[in-house]
Amino acid sequence: MSHFLGIDVGTGSARAGVFDHTGTLLASAKRDIEVWREAGDIVEQSSNDIWRAVCAATREAVAQSGVAPEAIAGIGFDATCSLVVLGEGGVPLPVSKSANPERNIIVWMDHRAVEQ
Repeated sequence: MSHFLGIDVGTGSARAGVFDHTGTLLASAKRDIEVWREAGDIVEQSSNDIWRAVCAATREAVAQSGVAPEAIAGIGFDATCSLVVLGEGGVPLPVSKSANPERNIIVWMDHRAVEQ
């Protein structure tokens, strides 16, 4: 019997679900994603934090489902659209004055460039 994994990355969390061939949800898990907000409508996230959330939610959903990982026949993946900034070799680059390289995503709701 085929099983499928669905992953949804939203602004505030990553969610994963395991489904059987009829579309019945067998198990699901959610992990929160950190969001930094600053004055001036600045909203940022970390691509590393999002990936950790996706991996943790996926592992938990698969474990709770009792389905062997190798029995997953397909994966559906969707995510919100935001700007991820990476440097040479895929190294995260900061997108604000914080200079924190973990803060390498300008979230869709960020409006720092409204006047431009």
